[in-house]
Amino acid sequence: MGRLPGRYDRTGFRDGAEARRKLSLRAEQQARARYREGRRWHSWYTLRGPVAFLRRAVLWLGLLDGPSGLRWAYLHANAEAEEARWLRRLDREIGGAARRSAWASQLRALGRWMTVALASKLWPPPRRAMPAPGDIRKVLVIRPDERVGNQLLTTPLLRALKLGLPRAEVHLLAAARRSAVVGGLFVDRLVPFEKRLAFRAPARFLGELRALRRERYDVVIEAAHWSAFSLTASLLARIAAGRGAVVGHLRGDSQRFLSHPVRHDPAHTNDVRAKLELLGPLALPCRGLAPETDLGADSALAEQVLAAAGVRRPYAVLNPGARMADRRWPPSAHAEVARGLIARGLGVLVVWGPGEEHLARKVAEGSGARLAPPTSLDELAALFRGARLCVSNNSGPMHLAVAVGTPTVGVFAAGDAARWGHELPFFQAAEPQSDADAAAVLSACDRLLEAEGQRPPPNAKAD
Repeated sequence: MGRLPGRYDRTGFRDGAEARRKLSLRAEQQARARYREGRRWHSWYTLRGPVAFLRRAVLWLGLLDGPSGLRWAYLHANAEAEEARWLRRLDREIGGAARRSAWASQLRALGRWMTVALASKLWPPPRRAMPAPGDIRKVLVIRPDERVGNQLLTTPLLRALKLGLPRAEVHLLAAARRSAVVGGLFVDRLVPFEKRLAFRAPARFLGELRALRRERYDVVIEAAHWSAFSLTASLLARIAAGRGAVVGHLRGDSQRFLSHPVRHDPAHTNDVRAKLELLGPLALPCRGLAPETDLGADSALAEQVLAAAGVRRPYAVLNPGARMADRRWPPSAHAEVARGLIARGLGVLVVWGPGEEHLARKVAEGSGARLAPPTSLDELAALFRGARLCVSNNSGPMHLAVAVGTPTVGVFAAGDAARWGHELPFFQAAEPQSDADAAAVLSACDRLLEAEGQRPPPNAKAD
């Protein structure tokens, strides 16, 4: 398709090829923006393409321009259809399951309301005053979700509790699949939790709840997200507390289960700082903002992966994946960053998680970087420990790199760096303004490399 005729040329597109490319990019950007605003895919969106074609060809009189007008109508119709396809993809990738119907959503809301009402009658908030720090013997922190990043972001709270209450036992109830993330760090006992047991093995599930209650915790801290009410975490906290104090953020129906509700301070936009607000009722000080983990302590794990991928030191680790699709900066942009890091004398290893190999492969093929083999969390942490630099989308691996002390550049394509970034000297948040804004990310990389003195780590091998 050559140059567009007359009135179509005034839109700023030089020719049909540029129009297709820019309209396709705009469709993806609009779909991501609308998804963040709460827009979801519906089955009637399949009609958006044909409707757009008729609107431009008939209502906008595109037919009068002959084949060129019809081609222009087709371009916009294809862009509308592509935006609908992106909404469907985002709905599947981010939601992780089929979308509930309106009836199912209403039924679920009714079920939650009945559960909250009944539970608040059976287990009203305890009236026990908060014991003095010296009198606290046992504390339970509840963070039952399975996301690696959320577990790591809880470790500054655990550290403050352990150091502030040296005579007390600190227990953590965490998702069984992610129990290794925190391990024994600042925790005297880890309580693995599997929500599915409530339906698959109810007798065992009730037995575990009774065992929790027999611990007679002095304080239970419900540490789920401060921004959204978690029925699971609230119920677990109230049942486990017995007559003990229950601390948690005040949101939604949480006040029905908390003895010491904590109001979130809007000035604390960062998630770690918000989590540390839960220390207020215990009158304990913060003991640092850095997350921690003991994963990856065995450097031999990293050496095995590096040897398999053919990467030598000094090297950088690049993670182009993320659980939420709207947090994924495109592979082409990551490839440009990888080329920039290679030009700076670093080997680049591209890592990936379940279902993300295709993203990592595109980055490796487009940059000359090396594709990592499948890695466990322990191997990934070991790779981060030996790296000069990590570049990652806002994801669990980004927080893991920070937790092991690796200089890290977080790429925030969705513009949420204030909440999910880290206020640490070895972390830089990059918020690229477009899919082609690799300069913003490389500038952040340069700041960290300069701060490190651009020296290779100990025992570094030459390329």
